[in-house]
Amino acid sequence: MDFSFRPKALKICLYLFSLLPLGYYLKLGQSNGIKDVTLFLYLIMFLVVGIKIVILKQSYYFVKVDVLFVLWVMIMLFSVLYTPHQMSGLYKTASFTTLGVSLIYISRALIKQRNDILVVFKFLLINSVLLELFIIIDFFIHGAPVGRYRFYDVHPVPLTMLGAITINIALLFFMHKQLSILKACLYILCGAITAIIGASKGPILALLITFVLLLPYLARRKEFVKLVLIIVFMSILISRIDFISGNIDYFLSRYESIDTAESSEIRVDVYENTWRYFAENPILGVGVNGLPGNYPHNVFLEVLAENGLLLFGLLMTFSLILIYIYYKKLIRKQGDTIDILMLSITLLSLTSLLFSWTYTQHKFLYFCIGLLICSYNIKEKQA
Repeated sequence: MDFSFRPKALKICLYLFSLLPLGYYLKLGQSNGIKDVTLFLYLIMFLVVGIKIVILKQSYYFVKVDVLFVLWVMIMLFSVLYTPHQMSGLYKTASFTTLGVSLIYISRALIKQRNDILVVFKFLLINSVLLELFIIIDFFIHGAPVGRYRFYDVHPVPLTMLGAITINIALLFFMHKQLSILKACLYILCGAITAIIGASKGPILALLITFVLLLPYLARRKEFVKLVLIIVFMSILISRIDFISGNIDYFLSRYESIDTAESSEIRVDVYENTWRYFAENPILGVGVNGLPGNYPHNVFLEVLAENGLLLFGLLMTFSLILIYIYYKKLIRKQGDTIDILMLSITLLSLTSLLFSWTYTQHKFLYFCIGLLICSYNIKEKQA
């Protein structure tokens, strides 16, 4: 007997799953809006997973790479014992486990066909664009202020990341004939404006690096010329929008003054201090959340300083796995539309962590890691 969810119920579950990476934006940042929307969405998904496994007796699976995530959490938990900030360290570990890593395991109970992954990305794109329209309207209502715009209490870094994710998905969807040119231009416009008013350098640099990495694949496709023309057309169009012209100038000025900007000088000081903490505790680090101030906006330095070479080894192992997938799917031409979508956002997310944000809060990363594992398992069963 088939105990799987009916198609409509499955689509609802996939839709709710696509909202999980957007929970931070939906609750309007750290302290405003629908305060428990993130927790509420996760509780629903945990309940769905429980029903599917316990009541509907749906099979569940684990893979070898799960060892990485289990060890990662165990090392973080162990470091809580010696970190100078135990309560905040415990909170960071719990947040990483329940709101980050859990995405990897929730996806396995929902994704049974590779087409489900495509449906999730379509939902994610639509939800992101609707959210960005709300952000742009709010920006306009507040007089289109020049600078790094804060949508309520949403930090500019994840705000810019949201725009970069939308641009990434919309361009690839258009290239793979999943979007008309009109919809693609509209979605790219919303993503670009959101990224510009967020004005964070890291996610945009990551987006550019990601598309450079995708060039071996993109250049082989006959739609590549159309893709380039859309990018040129949208760049000209956006530069002509009056109400964000000041923000465009500000946005570009942040790159032009990258060597002399105060934020860059502060970031270099943070890097140096973080490296010093690692040098003093190279094996175990200072403990989770043990750095003074905030995270160093670089995933490698954050991991080295907080949990030392012990956790850094796991990060490098994951990086090597990702490089192998990149080589197999792009260089050896074994990837299809879904593979490129998952891989591109994973690369975008991981690359952005070299410049900004912290790995424990980057839900887009774990969202796509989960989908990559689901896709691999489905292909293995079909082989």
